Amino acid sequence: MNDSFSETQKFRKIWLWLILLPVILCLRNGLVHGCFDYDSLQPEIGLVIVSVLIVIGVFLLIFFMKLETRIDKTGIYYKYVPLHREEVRIDWKNIEDAYIRKYKPLIEYGGWGIKLGVFGKGRAYNVAGNIGLQIVFKNGKHLLLGTQKAAEMKAVLNKLAEEGIGIKHNYTDRF
Repeated sequence: MNDSFSETQKFRKIWLWLILLPVILCLRNGLVHGCFDYDSLQPEIGLVIVSVLIVIGVFLLIFFMKLETRIDKTGIYYKYVPLHREEVRIDWKNIEDAYIRKYKPLIEYGGWGIKLGVFGKGRAYNVAGNIGLQIVFKNGKHLLLGTQKAAEMKAVLNKLAEEGIGIKHNYTDRF
C-alpha cells in the first residue's frame, strides 16, 4: 500500500466550456462593439486588440488552471496553478482534524475555484464535483480541498494514521 497521494485536477468539463464560450463571445462582441467610432464606422484598432487579448487571456487562464494536491508523511500540499507560484504546505502538527466529506459547492462556497465559504466554512480550493478533504486547523480555521479520488485519498490518510503520522484516527467519510 502506497503512503502518498497525488492528484491533478483541471477545468476540462464540457458543460463548463458550453457555458463559458457564449459568455466569452458576448464579452468579445460587447468590447468590440464599444470600440467603434460610429461617425466614421472605423474601429479604434487599439481597443479592438486589447478587447481580443482580454478574451483570449480569460480563456487561457481557465484552460490552464489546475489544482494539484499531494499528501505524504511530511504533510498536505496544494497548489492552484497559475495563481500559486509554489506549493502550500500544511504540516501535520498544525491540523486538528481532517476528513473526507460531501459538500454543496454552490451553497457553501459559491461554486468552484478558489472560494471563501460563508458562515465560518473557511476557504475552498476545488475544480469540480462535491467531495473534498475538510481540514480543521488547530487555530480553528477551515480549508477544503476538492478531490475526484476520495477513495485513494482516504486509503493513504488511513495508512499514514496507522503509521502514527497525520491525524491519529480512522479517516471516515462524513457524507
